[in-house]
Amino acid sequence: MAEHDYNLIDQSGANFRVDTNNALSAIVSQNSKATAPTTTFAYMLWADTTSGFMKQRNAANSAWVTLWKISDGVSSTQVKVGSFTRDLTLGAGTQAITGMGFQPKLLIFDAGVGASASNEMSVGFDDGTTPGSLSQRSPTGTNTWGANAKAVSFVTAGATTAEFTVTTLGSDGFTVTWTVGGSPTGTMTIYYAGIA
Repeated sequence: MAEHDYNLIDQSGANFRVDTNNALSAIVSQNSKATAPTTTFAYMLWADTTSGFMKQRNAANSAWVTLWKISDGVSSTQVKVGSFTRDLTLGAGTQAITGMGFQPKLLIFDAGVGASASNEMSVGFDDGTTPGSLSQRSPTGTNTWGANAKAVSFVTAGATTAEFTVTTLGSDGFTVTWTVGGSPTGTMTIYYAGIA
């Protein structure tokens, strides 16, 4: 592929022509190659053939910003759908979810305990700063719905609670911090969609 430092030095006619053609080749190919160009400029484009994304240098010329997927020209939005479980008898603590392949900016959750329709469920979101959820609650044995400032929240009969928020958005996933009240039991299954 093509790379050039965009510095056309004073040289003989034939060498100048070769240097100019190399610079033009780099320009028309969007500096396409497997590794970042050695010489960079603010707002410079680079077709990263390793990741398959078009990237642009930021205004400070200090980092690459991902723009879109080269192969289809679509926005660089990435989505990963997955699931994890939590044994609620473990109580409070942290749980790391990895294998996403990117750092999510927003997570959407759908969680439940038990297989029957009478068991609790929660649907929520978290961007690492602002969590929120809507949960089926049965603190008195009667099913009601309530809004919470947690990514996922359960309140069962006897006011036993199990809930979490996202505390870290990492380069390959996220970490949730669990809080519990009382002695919750069962296994919670949490489905998520992570969006970058």
